[in-house]
Amino acid sequence: MSTVITSVAGSCGLGDAPETWLDGLRAGEPAPLLGAPERPDAVSPGAWRRMSRLSRLATRCAAAALAGRPGLDRGDLGLVWATGLGELVATERVLIRLTEEGRERVSPMDFQTSVHSTAAGHLGVALGISGPSETVCAGGATGLSGALHALLMLERVPAVLLVGGDVISPWLRRALPRGSEPGEGAAALLLERQGAGRSLTVMSGLGPAALARALPFPGETLRPVPGAVCSARTLGLSPTLGLLGLAALAAAGGAVVDQAPGLVLRAVVE
Repeated sequence: MSTVITSVAGSCGLGDAPETWLDGLRAGEPAPLLGAPERPDAVSPGAWRRMSRLSRLATRCAAAALAGRPGLDRGDLGLVWATGLGELVATERVLIRLTEEGRERVSPMDFQTSVHSTAAGHLGVALGISGPSETVCAGGATGLSGALHALLMLERVPAVLLVGGDVISPWLRRALPRGSEPGEGAAALLLERQGAGRSLTVMSGLGPAALARALPFPGETLRPVPGAVCSARTLGLSPTLGLLGLAALAAAGGAVVDQAPGLVLRAVVE
């Protein structure tokens, strides 16, 4: 739908070497569980303590993406935060307290953290990003939906930081059908309108062909798309898997596909 020149200042997904799990993404395997992220030097200890695990993963990835562009004006830097599941752990705590102990026992901090845009707020404050900000949630197509929003935002600002991530929780594990394995992931890319890197194109399709390949999320089992990373998906894979694949392909190029009900998004890096 949109094409720009993309300067990839940095990216990280599962650890700091997304290429090591690229084969798993191609095979449609669940992303492995992530460890505890380390605090970036650019983030104060106080800000780090106030973050959830998902926000910490997002901030670590974002700081790595910005490290290669120390002179970038963050006052005009746009931010797109993509998450399919949001702050599951905090949301569960709110709902459990609400149903078992009453609304008076709900923690204001947990309630504040439970909104999907929480990580975007932490990213802006911790990393000094004060440009326009959007939060994207689009089920199984969240990763590349975020990329599409980032490209559209680039029409208004010179650079956009695209960050995405999802984590699992104990209750999500219990809700999954037997045999399903949930996955986690986080990634960040810096996109620049006048960059010197590769070009990024995100195309969307809706129609008989797209509908034939798309089933509802959650519980989806989608048909493979030849030659593309994330071509097959089953329940339990991270909703931001498309963005993880995009981060893994940023240096070498390639195609990534995300699918949701009635929608197929394809990103090409060349």
